[in-house]
Amino acid sequence: MLARIEHRDADGKHGAVARRRHEPDFRSGNGHLRVVLFFRDAVLEIRMDYRKFSIGLGLFSFALGAAELMGSRRIAGKLHARGSEGLIRGFGAREVLAGAGLLAAPSRPIAVWNRVAGDAMDLAALGAAARKSPRSQNVWGAIAFVVGATALDIFVARGLSRGTAKA
Repeated sequence: MLARIEHRDADGKHGAVARRRHEPDFRSGNGHLRVVLFFRDAVLEIRMDYRKFSIGLGLFSFALGAAELMGSRRIAGKLHARGSEGLIRGFGAREVLAGAGLLAAPSRPIAVWNRVAGDAMDLAALGAAARKSPRSQNVWGAIAFVVGATALDIFVARGLSRGTAKA
């Protein structure tokens, strides 16, 4: 369940939660983030399951790795990086292995931190492509995409790390 709205009675009785009526409540543990926001007589509770995010990242890694393995020539052409097809296939193999690691152990933060390290390698390679073709919209689009994926990877890795530290 991603979100739940819970109505409180006029007294606001629900123990410690009611005493903090107008302050947000952030709690983390066991690979979950719980955010409770209070609005007048309603409470919005959002639970984030980092394990599910990790499984999604694993599936995404498989798909991206397969695309890089099968379409390395086309990707190299779009990024103005002819001759780098082998490197792109290597990145694809790394993505497939990262996906396998995430799907095998979605609760282990090290698997997601490995994706963060792979994202750093991707950004280094894309930085070289940007220096070679600074006006290429495809290169800058790829950089923006990898930066967004890195942010999501760090978010999930930190959430899993906090959850396992308290477990």
